[in-house]
Amino acid sequence: MAIVDLEQNTGYTLSAQQTEAGLASQADTAAPAHQSRGNRVDFYLGHLAYCQSYFPPQVRYVVGDGYYTKDKWVEGVVQLKLHAIGKLRCDALLLYRCYKARFQIEFIFRDARQFSGLADCQARSPEALDSHVNASLMALNLAKAALQQQRPTHEPLSFSIASYKRLALTEPLLDLFISMFELEPTLIKSHPNYPTTRTCLPTGL
Repeated sequence: MAIVDLEQNTGYTLSAQQTEAGLASQADTAAPAHQSRGNRVDFYLGHLAYCQSYFPPQVRYVVGDGYYTKDKWVEGVVQLKLHAIGKLRCDALLLYRCYKARFQIEFIFRDARQFSGLADCQARSPEALDSHVNASLMALNLAKAALQQQRPTHEPLSFSIASYKRLALTEPLLDLFISMFELEPTLIKSHPNYPTTRTCLPTGL
C-alpha cells in the first residue's frame, strides 16, 4: 500500500503485507462456510481497511491494476467511503492521470530491490519478514523526504536513489574540504552554485 503524490508524481510506501498462503484468487463456493477464509480480494480489502486510518485526510481514490477491477473490490472500496480507479477496456472512461500514477509503486519495488535490500532478508518467520520489508521500503520514504527538503515546493520531485547516494557521499566530503582549508562555510553554502556542486562531485574521490 503506497500513497502517491500526484503533484510530485512519486509514491511513498505506507504498509506492506505478504498475501496469506492458501487463499484462492476467487471465492470457493464449494467450501463449507465454517472453513471459508475468504479469497485474496477479501484479504486485500482487509489490508486497505487497516491502512485507511493512516491515510492523509485528502486521500479519496484507490488505484489498482487490472486484477482489482472486480465488483467485490469496487464495492468494498465504496463501503470504505473511497473511490476505486482501475484498468478497464480501452474505450472505458477512466481518470487516466490517476491511473498512470499507479506505476510509481513499480518504481518503489525496483529501488527497494536495488538499493535498500528488499530481497536480501534470509529470515523465515512472518514477523521478521514483515519488519524487514517495511524497513526497506521506509528507507526509500526517508530518502525521498530528504531530497524533497532540498528543493522548492513548486518543483516536481525527480527521485533517484542513486542521486541520493551521491548526495550523501559528497556533502560530508565538501564539509571536510571546508574544514581542512579553514574556509568560511556560510559564504560557501550560501553561494548559488553550492546545491549543484553537492550533486555533481564524482563519488570516487
